[in-house]
Amino acid sequence: MKKTVVAAISTLLCASSITAVAGETQIGRYTSVSNTASFAQQNLLATEIKVNFPEQVTTLQQAFEQLLATSGYRLSQENLDVDIDVLYEQPLPDVHRWIGPMTLREALQTLAGNTWELVTNPVDRTVTFKLDESYRYLVSKRRPVVTGSELKIKTDDPAWSCGDRIRIDSVEPIYFGPNSFSLNYKDEAKLNKLVDKAKSMNLGVVIKSYADPSGPEAMHMALSQARGSAVGEYLEKSGANVLAIKPLGATYPNPDAPVSRQRVAEVLLVQSLCEEQVEIPVWTIVANDTLKETLFKWITQSQKWRNLVYKVKNEHGKDVKVTFPQSSKISGEFTDVLAKLIHELRKRPGVVRLKSELYQGDNTVVIEGLIREASE
Repeated sequence: MKKTVVAAISTLLCASSITAVAGETQIGRYTSVSNTASFAQQNLLATEIKVNFPEQVTTLQQAFEQLLATSGYRLSQENLDVDIDVLYEQPLPDVHRWIGPMTLREALQTLAGNTWELVTNPVDRTVTFKLDESYRYLVSKRRPVVTGSELKIKTDDPAWSCGDRIRIDSVEPIYFGPNSFSLNYKDEAKLNKLVDKAKSMNLGVVIKSYADPSGPEAMHMALSQARGSAVGEYLEKSGANVLAIKPLGATYPNPDAPVSRQRVAEVLLVQSLCEEQVEIPVWTIVANDTLKETLFKWITQSQKWRNLVYKVKNEHGKDVKVTFPQSSKISGEFTDVLAKLIHELRKRPGVVRLKSELYQGDNTVVIEGLIREASE
């Protein structure tokens, strides 16, 4: 009986031991290793990183590319946010030159900031960013303004007939198969979203349609016309204001793009600026005023910026007054005028460092600098 009990206990212990080491390989009496992939190996963006960006990395786009260089992911070249260049062209802040330890996903989002959403495609292993729509108005004036004749807009509607005041809000591609001009359900879903946006923002639609260079040349224009018409008819039926359809044949602007990307109809949502009164603000500099006093006045004049943080010191950490010897006036948008002013002040003797940063979240202007002697 005792032998039976001992045998049963031994069997249970062995089973327990086998269960305990399932998924592991014994490499020593007291050491084993896992046979399964780690979480980071299965989720590449969960890889923990610690990076010190070199001096030659100066923009956020370069920083993103370095973070992704050996990760298995890359920056997407498709379905880009219309304002993505605003993010990519931003200078890399000094505070972000050392980043980590944190996951790759967290690092990408940290660099982009909370106004941009990280968008990943695990199939193509690409990443991109989408701007929070509540901040879209802040970059709207960066969008290109073109003439109505460039877009071939022909209409008697006074809201669209001012000629040279059309702003391109966004560009969305609809791709087609070889020799095809049919829309599938995914295309229609995408167009439905564009219609909703156009209606809510009172935007018009211009369509540029293309064919790839393969096949008989005589077919290129006809095929691009058919694609533009298919998209235009669907949008009009859905209630969009289609202003123009431009069939452009096999003249896609980037001939080196894959042919599958050249079989496309680009849907441009456009904003009329005919009724917009364009008043260029004028900013005044008073003789003998300091930079700090001047910026306080400008912020008071501004309808957007509310706060000023001024940190211009000498090598001993004491405040330095930067004064203006004579009065002047500068015309332009606040951000452009400020950048121009800081650029000119950097040329003064003794100015080692002087820069401005704008924080959209709390509408704050930050001026930081090091000056070895007072600049008069």
